[in-house]
Amino acid sequence: MTEQNDQTFNTTKKQGSTLVFFYTKWCCLCPGVDEIIAEMEQAASPKFCCIKVDFDQSPIAAKKYGIWGFPAVAYFKDEELVDILFGVQPSKNYKEALQNLALI
Repeated sequence: MTEQNDQTFNTTKKQGSTLVFFYTKWCCLCPGVDEIIAEMEQAASPKFCCIKVDFDQSPIAAKKYGIWGFPAVAYFKDEELVDILFGVQPSKNYKEALQNLALI
C-alpha cells in the first residue's frame, strides 16, 4: 500500500480502480483495517491500486472527500469517488463494496 500526502494524492489516483485508506496514527482501530486492506491488495493486485493517507499529515485530501471519521475507506472508479465506508467493518464489507462497484 502506497503512503500518500496532500501534494501527491491527486497525481496518484489513476484511471481504473483505486481504494484509499484514510487513517490517523492516534486511531486505535485503524491498524486492524490497515491489515484487512493490505490482505485485499495482495489477493487482488493489480486489479486495483491501494493508497494510504494519514489525515494529520494530509488534511486537504481528506476534507475534499468529506472524510469525517476514522478509519475510512474510499473507493474511486476512474478518479471519481463512488463510495466511502466509515469505521471498522467486517472484512467482507470492504470486499463486497469492491465487488458491488465492479472494482475487482
